[in-house]
Amino acid sequence: MSTSTESPPQVIAEPWWPAYGRFADHCIQCPTCKAVDDQGVNRRLPCADHDRLHEAYRQARHDTASTVTGGPA
Repeated sequence: MSTSTESPPQVIAEPWWPAYGRFADHCIQCPTCKAVDDQGVNRRLPCADHDRLHEAYRQARHDTASTVTGGPA
């Protein structure tokens, strides 16, 4: 029986989380992004949706960092 009075970890909703979620969902569902060779190594095939979603996520992170630091990330 645990008698710890610690509260559970808090989840902080960052402004870039929606972009990350869209990017991650795509990567785990897209047959092109999930394609592997006969040894199970990801083939890293080009995927326009992956590139677009990654750029949106990267930009959201950059925008957040710039807002927090007051300058370019």
